Amino acid sequence: MKKSFRLLQIRSATIKDIETIQAIEQAAFAAHVIREELEQIFNEERGNAFLAHQNNTAVGYLVILYENLDEEKLQPLLRKAKKRGEPIMHDDTHIKKGSQLYFHLLGVLPSQQNKGIGHKLLEHALATLPFDNKDLERTTCVRVNNLASIRLLSKVLRMSMVSRKSPPWEKINGHPMLGSVETNFNASSKIEPITTPSRVNTRKIWLPKYKQPKDNEFLVAITHGEEDELDPAVIEQINQVMAFTGEALEGKYVIRGVFKGIELDLNPNLSYFYFTKV
Repeated sequence: MKKSFRLLQIRSATIKDIETIQAIEQAAFAAHVIREELEQIFNEERGNAFLAHQNNTAVGYLVILYENLDEEKLQPLLRKAKKRGEPIMHDDTHIKKGSQLYFHLLGVLPSQQNKGIGHKLLEHALATLPFDNKDLERTTCVRVNNLASIRLLSKVLRMSMVSRKSPPWEKINGHPMLGSVETNFNASSKIEPITTPSRVNTRKIWLPKYKQPKDNEFLVAITHGEEDELDPAVIEQINQVMAFTGEALEGKYVIRGVFKGIELDLNPNLSYFYFTKV
C-alpha cells in the first residue's frame, strides 16, 4: 500500500530493497549497514522497513525493530567488515519484545533533507504497522549533537532523551561486541517531551564550570549544526556538555526538549537542551 504526500510516495520495503537502503545510508552518513543485518530483519521478521520515493527515485528509508537482532551471527561479520576498513553502522539493541518499538535506522539523501521526509516516514510507519502499537514504548538512540533528529523524535514520536548510551559490555565468542558508542542518547516515549517554548519555565543556564546542578529544571547551551561543522572551541563545549550529561542523565535528569535561542528570547546563535528532574 502506498501513501502519497504530493510527489512523495511511501511503501513497505522488502529484501529486494537492501541495496537501495544501503546506498541511501552511505550517501547520508558515509557508512553502511551490512547486508546480513538487513537480511535478518526481513527473513526472520524482526521488524518492518519503509522506503520513500520521489519522482520514482528512492530518497529515504526507515527500519523499525520489535525484536533484538541475533548478535552471535552478526558480530563476526561486523569484525570482518571493520578489518577491511569498511565504514559500518551498527547499533546493539536491548528491546523488550511485546512492549517496545525500536526505531533502528532512518536516512534521507542529503539533497532531500530538511523537506519533512523523515517526519512523513515516521508518521506513515506508525499508521501502517501490522499491529496495534499505540501502547508500546517507542525507543531509539541518537547522536548527542544531532539536533534535527532530536527535535524530530520529540515532536513526532513524543520521546525525551533519558540516558546516555553506554558502549556494549557484552562479548561474543570472546570478542568485545561492536555497537553504538557513548556519543549517543537513549530516547524513550515513557517521559513526555516538552516541545512548546512557553512550557519551558526557566531561563537558568548551567555552565561547564558549575558543579552538579541542584535545580529541578535548567538549560544547557549548545550549538546549531553537526559536530564536524564546528570550530575547535565549540567542539570542546560539546564535549563538556557530554561529560556532564553522562552523569546527570543516570536516573536524575532527562532532556525534555531542545530549543533555538530565539524561541526562548535567549542567544539566537545557540540552541539549548531543556533538562528537568525525573
